[in-house]
Amino acid sequence: MFYMNTPRNKTLLVIIFLVVAGALFWFLKAKITTAPIYPGLPPGTEEGEIIRQGPRSGVAEAKNLVITTESEWLKTFFEIAPHVFVGDYMPPIDFTKEIVIAVFAGQKPNGGYGFGAYLSGVRQAGSPIVVHISENSPGPNCVTEQVLTTPYALLKVPKTGQRIVFEIKNSVVDCK
Repeated sequence: MFYMNTPRNKTLLVIIFLVVAGALFWFLKAKITTAPIYPGLPPGTEEGEIIRQGPRSGVAEAKNLVITTESEWLKTFFEIAPHVFVGDYMPPIDFTKEIVIAVFAGQKPNGGYGFGAYLSGVRQAGSPIVVHISENSPGPNCVTEQVLTTPYALLKVPKTGQRIVFEIKNSVVDCK
């Protein structure tokens, strides 16, 4: 029989719990920070470097930002830090060479909302950089978590001096 009140068994249970909790934390963090924003980019496009993306930014209104200065980055960082960068550091950005594109979907009534984003025109001198955003919402057959979400993506891209244009396409995901 397994007796809980022996010191050896308590220690064993604590070790098992810590191993499982650590593995779960590592798996979830790796999944959040390394997932592609837009799978299978069209030819001639560029994704940029994903700083972070996920379902909870804490930003209730839908907006798209082009962050070109350290002060704008600090303002955005401190707005989303309690939700996005918990226990993490502020990613360094060299604004002499890079800019940050922040895409916020706004508050959604439940899970299942999100978006993909990719860039085009980065290497074409004189033409604007187009940030294509595919905003996805769950279809009627989707099972979703019943919690408010605020999807977001932060991308770091090379500074080119080109104009930036956002192109938004809405799509419904069929979960049959």
